[in-house]
Amino acid sequence: MLHLSDLHFSAKTAWDSGTVLGRLAADVARLRAEVGEIHLVVVTGDIANFGTADEYAQATAWLTGPLATAAGVTPAQIRVVPGNHDVHRGSITRTANVLAKGLLSEDDPQQAIAEVLSSETERAPLLARQAAYLTFAQTFHPGLTVPWWSERPEIQGLTVHLAGLNSAWLSASDNDRGNLLLSRWQCNQLLAGADTADLTIALLHHPWDYLHEHDQESEEEIRRRCGVILNGHLHQQKARLASDPDRDVLQLAAGASYAGSKWANAYQLLELDPMRGEARAHFRVWDGHDWIPDRNRYQKAPDGVATLPLRRSPNAPKPPPDDDPTEDITDDPTPVRTPRERYAALLQGQLDKLPDVFRVGGGPRTIEAVYVEVTLAAHERELDCGADAPHAKAAR
Repeated sequence: MLHLSDLHFSAKTAWDSGTVLGRLAADVARLRAEVGEIHLVVVTGDIANFGTADEYAQATAWLTGPLATAAGVTPAQIRVVPGNHDVHRGSITRTANVLAKGLLSEDDPQQAIAEVLSSETERAPLLARQAAYLTFAQTFHPGLTVPWWSERPEIQGLTVHLAGLNSAWLSASDNDRGNLLLSRWQCNQLLAGADTADLTIALLHHPWDYLHEHDQESEEEIRRRCGVILNGHLHQQKARLASDPDRDVLQLAAGASYAGSKWANAYQLLELDPMRGEARAHFRVWDGHDWIPDRNRYQKAPDGVATLPLRRSPNAPKPPPDDDPTEDITDDPTPVRTPRERYAALLQGQLDKLPDVFRVGGGPRTIEAVYVEVTLAAHERELDCGADAPHAKAAR
């Protein structure tokens, strides 16, 4: 899976982005030759710069042209979600602002959000800001009528549940942090049936701290239902493994694939194996001239590739327990020995090479046999702390 984000297509910067993104496509072709077939391309928001139709025309041309060719995919294998730059702020009306303010002021907004988002009439003023984005997204999601989606493709014999979440439907300014909503309604709609998939992946643009305080439960629900979370917005790539006693969640931020040629732009190629419970992330970075492995991102990924744990498929074979009560221990080649036996073995090992030097009681004896018996008798007295006299005599 190829993970891109924050492409920021704009006519104003096309003279610069053309070089960076052209070389990104060439780098993808090199990686594909090295790693193998790419099954899916995902773009986690900020595809445009100001959410205009001409910017999406540029994006469509590059995604379906140079990038698709390099990755060996068709438009049907490309998936997108919106970010804050995919909002056309000029389309935000006073009615939309009043409605948004009302939702954010609710002490428990989930019911009100559900009523608004489930109604075509109620949601129309809020979604007008993403109208150009929605038209663009229909290139890759034919028939899409709202700027969020879910699907369950079969990839390499695995059922993959993809949830394309919209974290930017209330985005309106540069002060979005803490003022955005995903909503339980959206989570429930897009993650229905996800528990039976081999792998569930959530795609969204914003990190969690952009959500309103009354929508923290959306984060918890996504973490509970999804093994992988892919996001954008942060202009540097990150990998984070969040664990609790019940589950692991792998969250990857792609970095900005284009923020200007003087910046450390980034993208990722992900190999995900839910049957083995393993992921490999190839971190790529722009060095000012070309795309290279991001060797400085993590100390444990000196070649720019990190192997990470991945939530196992519910359909994967169960590993044997660490302590199997039915395990036959009689075949254990190492017998359990008493302290006396361990001490005797230690002394025996030290004296193995000593020769016969005298006889005791008329029979052939070796010095190690005499020494071990005598020393053990003394050792036992020390350990027994008061052995009776007959026992002590017998040991001498």
